[in-house]
Amino acid sequence: MITNPAFQLILIMSLESSSPMRILLSQTGDLSDCILTLPVACSLKEYFPNAQIAIAVGVEKADFLEQHSAIDEVVELPIRWNRSPRGIRSVKQKLTAQNFDVAIDCDESFVSALVCQLSAAARRIGWDTMPRFAPRRRLLNELVTPVFHHVVDRRLELLAPLAIDRPQANFDWPVESADHRWAMRYRHRWAGQDLAIMDSGRVSSSVGWMFDRYAATARYLADRFQMHSIVTWRTFEERLKAEQIVACAGNAASLAPDMTLSLSAALSPLARVVIAEDTPMLHAATAAGAKVVGLYGPTDGAESPSARGPYQQHALAVETNSRGGSPRGEAINRIGVEHVCQWIDQLQTPAFARAA
Repeated sequence: MITNPAFQLILIMSLESSSPMRILLSQTGDLSDCILTLPVACSLKEYFPNAQIAIAVGVEKADFLEQHSAIDEVVELPIRWNRSPRGIRSVKQKLTAQNFDVAIDCDESFVSALVCQLSAAARRIGWDTMPRFAPRRRLLNELVTPVFHHVVDRRLELLAPLAIDRPQANFDWPVESADHRWAMRYRHRWAGQDLAIMDSGRVSSSVGWMFDRYAATARYLADRFQMHSIVTWRTFEERLKAEQIVACAGNAASLAPDMTLSLSAALSPLARVVIAEDTPMLHAATAAGAKVVGLYGPTDGAESPSARGPYQQHALAVETNSRGGSPRGEAINRIGVEHVCQWIDQLQTPAFARAA
């Protein structure tokens, strides 16, 4: 890492003097990972307002990236592009044509680092967390040793070689005026009544919180706080689980319409609380400024609340006594309805205080 302040200043001036710096963010994870990378783009745009920032992603339906003010271009990587020489050559041609100066590996994976290497950027920045002779290490030429644990803070640490020191995490979630108008109209159906949003989450009981627990939580919110629950979904399988939740909850819950992630995020701040597992909806709601409660299985490791929980928000996970750990589904279903309801009771929002 470059630590000489004078050299950093000269480097920045040289990068900005002739033409705008071109920066590539490599994020080959899922939609949640794309959301959790937004603070990196925001900080880069704040410190280098003239820079051209692109993000390479391997997911579809990431419309919020195209709408984001800090992102100038979204480079969509073909499915399984890295499985064949032809796919790799195609991605290399696409990336090298854009003459990137800096590439940042935001995913800590071999594929994400490979994207940085294929871009031919002179500076390829990533985490120094792999064994010294791991293949991924050879694809990067500036390594940062992470100090923080949460993935948002860790990704912001990758900006240190660019002389961006301790930037604030800002998602700047893009809310289109049309999305906001739709959310306001939909919210008006329950005018005078508080809303909760529940994301249907993972569809299998082996990995997700069970549908009857969501339903019991909805009934509790209705009985104690006269709050109505909206159950969101994104895929056909998630809709089936959402329908189970609504049927079991009776009049306490309604099925949300088919919505994009951007529409769901626009609706989330209009609710009193969002309850979800580690899904794109959870992180989109957090980025949009909603009050959330996350449900997690593992209590440590890469999928724990401290690593991937809703950023600076509430997250629930129940400790287990098993040394070897529990399967994700078994672990997350150690969270009881009473645990979620206790957390909601403790949120101490004015609306809750009046209802109590």
